[in-house]
Amino acid sequence: MAVMFMYPRVVMHKYLPIALLAYPVVALSNTSYAQEEQEVSSEEVLLSSARNAVALGNLDDAATRYEDLLRQYPRSTKGLQEYAGVLAQERRLLESISQYEALIRVDANSTDARLALASLYIKMGELGSAAEQLGKALSIDPELMEAGIMLARVHAWNNDFEKSTEVYKEYLQGLDTNDPATRQLMVA
Repeated sequence: MAVMFMYPRVVMHKYLPIALLAYPVVALSNTSYAQEEQEVSSEEVLLSSARNAVALGNLDDAATRYEDLLRQYPRSTKGLQEYAGVLAQERRLLESISQYEALIRVDANSTDARLALASLYIKMGELGSAAEQLGKALSIDPELMEAGIMLARVHAWNNDFEKSTEVYKEYLQGLDTNDPATRQLMVA
């Protein structure tokens, strides 16, 4: 005789399973085995939910979750950056650019956002806008090798070899070309 198990039907909010996993977080101290409770913010729960959707490969759902997050936390730098990345993966380039620009308005010193924005401009053939973002990234961090290499390439693609050479001399001349990371950037 077969035994059947019946489970009650439970209706949950779409983020409740994530919230139940994330709140409260219990951590063990390195010095003692006492448990300490740590508060997890609503922003972190929403970020985790969106990241889980990305990890599962459901970019549409992830985009929706990032939109929910940004409605509540419009200045969330992590949310803005990750949402822009998801939009870029979905080939929604203009929307991605808009999100990176919003991130730069929140954090003007975000070189990661400026590099990503420059890459999108390059994909769209807007080399002048790409060069502008790369120049700003280099003004924030003159040792940002990736921005220097990208800027030299952008000037070369514009047939402005003089500017390309200037960028090389100013930012890239001292590079160790035997370093594997440098070589990978130069080939990319």
